[in-house]
Amino acid sequence: MSSIFEIVTYTVTDREKAETGRQTACKVVADYPGFISWTCFSETDTGKHFVDLIEWDSAENAKAAQDRFPQDSKVQAIMSVFDESLAMVLARKV
Repeated sequence: MSSIFEIVTYTVTDREKAETGRQTACKVVADYPGFISWTCFSETDTGKHFVDLIEWDSAENAKAAQDRFPQDSKVQAIMSVFDESLAMVLARKV
């Protein structure tokens, strides 16, 4: 079975708070079942547009993490700075 990649794109209202929250979120998600890796990107102009590429061992674990993440009290710092442009896509590498 091949890995599943979760591609998350979003803009934030507070870049510094988002960077700190993202670091915490990465540590928290690393303990979720099926987690393999998390690669972070920030756009170069304003730094308020983020892309996260999260690798999972299965679609089931990726979907379970998507359900769990918004309810996880340990990641509220990043959740609080999302604006309305959050998008999440699950994809397979071809």
